[in-house]
Amino acid sequence: MGSLILPAPGLVYVDSMIVICTVERYPAYWPLLDPLWQAARQKTLEIVSSELTLMETLVCPLRTQNAAIIQAFEQTLLDTYMRLIPITQPILREAASLRATTRLRTPDAVK
Repeated sequence: MGSLILPAPGLVYVDSMIVICTVERYPAYWPLLDPLWQAARQKTLEIVSSELTLMETLVCPLRTQNAAIIQAFEQTLLDTYMRLIPITQPILREAASLRATTRLRTPDAVK
């Protein structure tokens, strides 16, 4: 597998799968992603995601009633080194426009 090139300083958007692979420490991806989170903790870059990521990451742990994983996702998403961007009407309108002109699904268009 390759390596992750991080902007310094910069803003990095992560989607739900990045958060899931991080929290659940997927062996194939965790070594690649750890430098991203370390840089955020050291404040050399900022990680952002959509508020929709909170909903997407909690579905499976809520289904299985896994309180530890629910807490881990909430801690990661609501921690001080990550910022969730609110879903506003202008964002939803842009997402609708993207869906109308591409084959993106709603979550992909909103982000």
